[in-house]
Amino acid sequence: MNSQKVEAILGWGAVAAGASAALYVLFGPRFAGTEQQQVVKGLENLGNTCFMNSILQALSSNDCFVSWMDKVARNMPQSIRSYMPMTVGVQQVLKALTTSHDNRTVHCPEVLLQALSSHGWSTGGEEQDAHEL
Repeated sequence: MNSQKVEAILGWGAVAAGASAALYVLFGPRFAGTEQQQVVKGLENLGNTCFMNSILQALSSNDCFVSWMDKVARNMPQSIRSYMPMTVGVQQVLKALTTSHDNRTVHCPEVLLQALSSHGWSTGGEEQDAHEL
């Protein structure tokens, strides 16, 4: 295939992708029958915690994981909760991100940062990537 044909195919592919995106934005799914507008909740950056926040945001979009964490937290005996600050912290942050009756759009993940600190982990004031958590 010559380069002119490849360029033409790529050009028409880009036009089709752009048109598809525009149609989706204009005529895509609507939340019919809902009184309140969908709100995307976020997490406050507590000093180089954007990597941790991105992981938590990704986990909060996984309904199965959020349900599992809720079940774990509900079934956890009170006597061992203080020994499992990571589990409790993750569950609390995920609940804050996925609870619809809370009108706040920014939540503070400090409880999880404290749990990480209790295990000897700290940001050390350095930028880090999500895979380094």
